[in-house]
Amino acid sequence: MKPLISLMAIMCLSVSLLGQKPSQKPAKETKSTEKETKIEVQTPDAPPVDPYNKVPIEIEKTFNSLLNLPVSTWNNPVDSVRHYGVPYEELVKAFGQDSKGKIGPGGELTLEVRNDLNLTLIWVLANIIQELKNENLQLKSEIQSLKDISSTNQIAYHELTYLQQQLNQFRDHETRIIELSTKITDLMIELNALKQERRY
Repeated sequence: MKPLISLMAIMCLSVSLLGQKPSQKPAKETKSTEKETKIEVQTPDAPPVDPYNKVPIEIEKTFNSLLNLPVSTWNNPVDSVRHYGVPYEELVKAFGQDSKGKIGPGGELTLEVRNDLNLTLIWVLANIIQELKNENLQLKSEIQSLKDISSTNQIAYHELTYLQQQLNQFRDHETRIIELSTKITDLMIELNALKQERRY
């Protein structure tokens, strides 16, 4: 009987402990939630904290730094192995620091840091290319507008030329009409003169 009683006692104790944990946790969570809510209410306008301490990349400045890199073939003073690209010192000089301080552990551009730099430079070039594409599209649109204006001007020029030709023809007809009118007037004068002679 004793083992059975002790087993039942252990089971009851376990059930009682299991029953207490769920009731305790929500109470703690409720308190922490209330505290967090109070903090948010007290500082609603507080700027969000950036755990990464980011500094935005200046595309134009970074692009100019890339253009000004003295790319060449070179070798270290301690050996004769030739390389393409930029010596490490020049790379540190161009990209080894931002407004917050030096880049890399202890200011050293490790392989990981240089890989990140390569990705950043690719991103900068992609932005420059996209900007050039947008400018190209705008220029194409302006060229098309000029072509449309030129086409309209050509149509207007042809219409103006046609009207000028019509005007010249009208003036020719007008001149001929005046000439014929003058001749008719002269003939009428001569006819009247002949009539007068016959009367006498």
